[in-house]
Amino acid sequence: MLTRNQIQKAQSYWKGNPQLIGFPDAEKDCRAWPSWESSIFLNFPRFQSVSHGIANLVIGRKGSGKTAALTAAQKISASASSNSAKDRTVISADAQRLVDAAINEFHLRNQVGSGAVAVWHKAFATEILKAFAGELSGHALVEDAEVKVRQWALSQGFAAEDFGERLISGAKTLFPQIRSRTRDQSKPATLADDHIETVLRRSNYTLFVDNFDNPGSAGRLNSRIGTELAQSAIEAADILSAVYESPNVSLLIREDLWLRCRIDWHYLDKVSMPQWLLWKPDQLKDFIKRRLAVAVSIALDEPLDSRVKEPFDILWETFFPASVRLKTDAVSQGFTYVLRRTMYTPRDLQTFLQLAIHGTENLPLSEENILNAEEHFSRERLQYLINEFGDICEGLAQCLHSFAGHSLDWKTTELRSHLKGLMGQGSVRPSKAACADTRSVLDLMRFLFRIGFLEVRLQDRDGANDGRWEVRDGLRHPDHWSGARMDDSVHWAVRSTFYSALRSYRPEFGSGWRR
Repeated sequence: MLTRNQIQKAQSYWKGNPQLIGFPDAEKDCRAWPSWESSIFLNFPRFQSVSHGIANLVIGRKGSGKTAALTAAQKISASASSNSAKDRTVISADAQRLVDAAINEFHLRNQVGSGAVAVWHKAFATEILKAFAGELSGHALVEDAEVKVRQWALSQGFAAEDFGERLISGAKTLFPQIRSRTRDQSKPATLADDHIETVLRRSNYTLFVDNFDNPGSAGRLNSRIGTELAQSAIEAADILSAVYESPNVSLLIREDLWLRCRIDWHYLDKVSMPQWLLWKPDQLKDFIKRRLAVAVSIALDEPLDSRVKEPFDILWETFFPASVRLKTDAVSQGFTYVLRRTMYTPRDLQTFLQLAIHGTENLPLSEENILNAEEHFSRERLQYLINEFGDICEGLAQCLHSFAGHSLDWKTTELRSHLKGLMGQGSVRPSKAACADTRSVLDLMRFLFRIGFLEVRLQDRDGANDGRWEVRDGLRHPDHWSGARMDDSVHWAVRSTFYSALRSYRPEFGSGWRR
């Protein structure tokens, strides 16, 4: 158990330093923390299928940990700390570069066509062959396939000559007889299909393709051609991983892109068990606990795992307020208050807490620090939501901002009337990726629930006489959106993430209430 002196030492060490909670960017977070994969990374079951290269398609919201899973996979492979990863090599490729190459392959044609799957198969195979050729450097090559792959990589500029190859190149320059008896390396080498097949069947690689949501590629993937390219990439990865026991191809894509890909796609029913990266509240609590425990260990100059068994409340209250008082005079536990105002992703938690810590002089933070951070975070998070799903719902920004200054609680009939007016004016025009029936107000309600803007409140049977409600949202209950009831026994509400940005209020407290 931490002593008072140890708590004060940890507070003094970390005051005003947002790195206390890590960085929302996975690459920067990994560089900043010692032994990141063993001390910080929370490898719960959903992540294990990703980081061990089992899942071919990984779908997640922004900030859910897709890149973190890739980073963990690379470190697990490099350290070879487990039998399952011992002989496996993890390689990664940026989707933006591959998408650009695929578009060039089709010469910007108006229709991708059936050849797109073959183009992606070639792109994935090329990445694997490049990695294989790199591993051959410095080794004596005996098998014909190895020799051919190495020659191909050198001629294409994918690999640099090793010491032995430089000796041979020098000998060719000095002795014309050698040059005449060997292949001219300046001419591009080609690979026969049987050589490619040999390498693919014997290599043990997992190829991760990340950043399908980067701005450079997103602009193209939002188009019809881009969506078809994404569909064909998923199909090619699925087929390649099914044909060969290894290698495996894992695509890391964002949820909004997946929603676009699902529309009018012949291969949808064949996609092999996509893995969703969803976080439960207790997992996010463990995520924060582990980071706080390591932060305390660093401050006390102890082994990084020395404080992992400390109670969560002790760690939390070392740096953050124990509670936050609401306008109702009810008291919310500090972590619960922050968690409810995020989209239940690690990035949101880190961003919120970093905003609260930044520039503060003392720890633990005060309730005022949390409320000030909420002001900024709520505005930013509303814009992030619009950026994330605006491409599949025209007018989403106007739709969300139309809730500004209203009561946070809506009866179903009130909400339907509000959204019907927006759709009738043409202010909101969802695509099929957002709503199965693009003219249905009910489908638009379900869409706003699914993306985490609205929640539903069901009358608690045990609390029928004291006004208690059971709250469900699309983040903690991802399957509830499709069957959400549409009668007035169900109330709808803006999620607390956006209370501050939209100045939402409870009717009983008037329009000045924002918490």
